[in-house]
Amino acid sequence: MNRKPPDSDDYADEPRRFLAEHSQSSRNAKARRIGGLTLIRSLRQHEVSLVAELIALGVDVNVQDERGNTALHYAAALGARPSIRLLVNSGRCNYLLRNKRGRYAYQLALISARDPAVARLLIKKQLQQAVSEGVLHFDRSPPNVAE
Repeated sequence: MNRKPPDSDDYADEPRRFLAEHSQSSRNAKARRIGGLTLIRSLRQHEVSLVAELIALGVDVNVQDERGNTALHYAAALGARPSIRLLVNSGRCNYLLRNKRGRYAYQLALISARDPAVARLLIKKQLQQAVSEGVLHFDRSPPNVAE
């Protein structure tokens, strides 16, 4: 199979083609994982229009990569406010997920992006989710920036 290089114009259509083929197989765990990882990849490459399209297609926004990061973790760490807005407005984020270093998305907003406004928003959403799910205790301690 002759693939085009990643910088070609058709490269951005690759995730769309995959999702179009697998959109009906929402029960397929592998397809959900690939869709979620495609969302993370698009977010990390600052492709906001593709992020919006993937979210609209119903991609699982809570898929965690090998480091335990979700799309929200990456958006918070990168300070990608347009993508954060899309993720939060989707209503599907799990704000209680930690990455493998034990960090919540709001902590990455503080540590990496140095964005206290985004961190406040994510803390608010996290507390709302904890109350609605009846989670009585979760670590709300500030991150250790020295790590």
